[in-house]
Amino acid sequence: MRDRASDHIVKRLSQYICDANADIMRFTKNRSYVHDTGSEGYISGYIANRIFSENLLIDDEYCDYVRLEVGVSGHLGEALADERTSGRFDIVCFNEGDDPLLIVEVKRHFSPSGLKADASRLVNAIKSNGVSVGGTLKGAAMVAITSGWGIQRTTADVQLEQVEATIRDYENGIHTWGGVCEMPILIEGDQVPKRVTGFAVLIKG
Repeated sequence: MRDRASDHIVKRLSQYICDANADIMRFTKNRSYVHDTGSEGYISGYIANRIFSENLLIDDEYCDYVRLEVGVSGHLGEALADERTSGRFDIVCFNEGDDPLLIVEVKRHFSPSGLKADASRLVNAIKSNGVSVGGTLKGAAMVAITSGWGIQRTTADVQLEQVEATIRDYENGIHTWGGVCEMPILIEGDQVPKRVTGFAVLIKG
């Protein structure tokens, strides 16, 4: 059964990363695969600004403010301060009580090699500070652009299924919601629009 609140989050996040990369393609006049251009810093900032300016609804709470490059142990509780979740999360959304609601990890593109490491960190964050264990995190998401995996190009829906299956295989009891945004963009000088495909996968415990 689909969760409408989760569907809303992945719909917005997949749109945000699509729009961010479309902007990059426009001002760089990039004619190669979009993930070859990708500044994660720019994309993270763009997504964070959209989350804040649109006051993203995260389940039953609105995002009051957003932080970039959030240290895991410093802002998400001492329970996360171990070697599996060391480092920083790209984006964390907070409510007005300074409680973390949603983690967003930004990837230049989805790839099997980099997926499990990120999934491990996000799953551990949910298990340590998710609402199911008395914490405040309502979810953790990965967002990315894709133009195809390897030589064989597949449809966006098939790729999304592969991403979700990889996350679920990593940990039993984890639920995923995926969303895809596809949009054409015509770069100056081109005759045929490029296709930008944005993915978002939300993880919940």
